[in-house]
Amino acid sequence: ASFYFQGSFDSLSSYHFASSTFINLQQDATFFSGMPLLLPEPFIKGFDMIQYHAQIGGGQPLSTYNGVFVWGQENMHHGFWYYYFAVGIFKMPLPIILISLVAFIKLLHHVFFKRSWLKLELIILLLPILIFGVVLSFFNPFQIGIRHIIFLLPCLYILIGMFIKHLSISKNKKITLLSVLAIWQCISIAAYYNNYMAYTNELALNKTNIVKWISDSSIDYGQNNSYVQKYIQQHEDFRAADTFPSVGKFAIRALNLLHVNKAEPDKFGWLRNYQPFGNYKATIWLYDIKELTNKQ
Repeated sequence: ASFYFQGSFDSLSSYHFASSTFINLQQDATFFSGMPLLLPEPFIKGFDMIQYHAQIGGGQPLSTYNGVFVWGQENMHHGFWYYYFAVGIFKMPLPIILISLVAFIKLLHHVFFKRSWLKLELIILLLPILIFGVVLSFFNPFQIGIRHIIFLLPCLYILIGMFIKHLSISKNKKITLLSVLAIWQCISIAAYYNNYMAYTNELALNKTNIVKWISDSSIDYGQNNSYVQKYIQQHEDFRAADTFPSVGKFAIRALNLLHVNKAEPDKFGWLRNYQPFGNYKATIWLYDIKELTNKQ
């Protein structure tokens, strides 16, 4: 957790940074360049690496990420302030979203209409969500998956528990409401048994095209790569997609078709002129092309 404290207490001037952000900081902050930094060197170098790879741009040979993709938008150098909201609205179970929304409205009413101060425990739980939410939304170029905000979920769930505890309804109604929401959530998640990485809630009405809205590790982290071949083995009339226009039934990893990895050649661009008729494991698109269009 502490990187073995390697490089702790090294001065800022002793570092050899790669990103222009940290190089400029090193050059401009001369007044404390000789002061020891309390953090381990790998920890600081990690932030420098993130800035450097964002500076290079997604999909470049020296970069370790493919850019930021959300709601049909893409950026190769920085993220979108609404990224985690845009992804979370499809990835979080709807019962959690609904309870959180009602609790947030109740919180605003408590502060602005009742003019009442928040209790200390509420502030302690809200601060990490607000602070890290702002940092990750506005200052994080590596928005490549909802997993980066998982560490904030315990605070959210405790807040939800506190809200439920103080709901001004009878005990029986509370039990009934929670039972319905719990059953709903269990059914929603169980539908993705053995494929939880690709989970999306009921707002994602089209489970095939959702990959166009969330084209990153929030849906596909490579967990189903072997399933293309498995599907083809189980369905003999299907084959792997050709790199040239052709008719037939194809199974292809959606992210390959969308050309998310810009460092690789765009082999399957011709298939983007057609619509998949379905999906397998939410990450593999299925095509049945009976005749070619003029758009190639």
